[in-house]
Amino acid sequence: MGTAVEVALCVKGPAGVPCPGTPVVRYAVGTVCSAHLLPGAEVYEWLVDPAALAARGGQVDDALRLLAVDAAADRLPAPSRPGAAAHAGAAAGEAGAARLVAYRAGTIRGHVLAHLIEVGPRGTTAIEAWDWYRATHSPTTERYSVAPRLSELVADGWAVKTGGTRNVRGAGYPPEEVYVLSARGRREKGLTW
Repeated sequence: MGTAVEVALCVKGPAGVPCPGTPVVRYAVGTVCSAHLLPGAEVYEWLVDPAALAARGGQVDDALRLLAVDAAADRLPAPSRPGAAAHAGAAAGEAGAARLVAYRAGTIRGHVLAHLIEVGPRGTTAIEAWDWYRATHSPTTERYSVAPRLSELVADGWAVKTGGTRNVRGAGYPPEEVYVLSARGRREKGLTW
């Protein structure tokens, strides 16, 4: 099995030559190594240590091939792929949580994408997506198992923040950012709204 950097080349490096840095970060433009990492970027830790994840039963090679195929075909990455994001400077708690949810994140991300398609141009907030997920899939799901999937869909190019906000929790709470399916996501799904 090759390393993540061998399979998922850094888009900032010379064509066809892997950059030496790890971990690999997934941006809308493609994969970027740690040498080209931007502050605050979201790191898909399942790309960092393929051997450790494979030992735990992960299908790392398939996931990496999927990223490579999507990049080559100029397609958006499959939302159901394994892996969860954590910020590059994540403390042990955030990094550990990303590892724990890595193999459920793809399923949740796929459901959240379906929710974005369902709500259409009205969009959704993280709280609304969480409420919807609990009502339709699992009432015991934690908010922070659903909300980060919206950020991942934005990073992958499936969703965008509208710049608008909605107060969905009531008086005394700050308004929430609204997310919608991106123009590219709508094209990929064959939607015209």
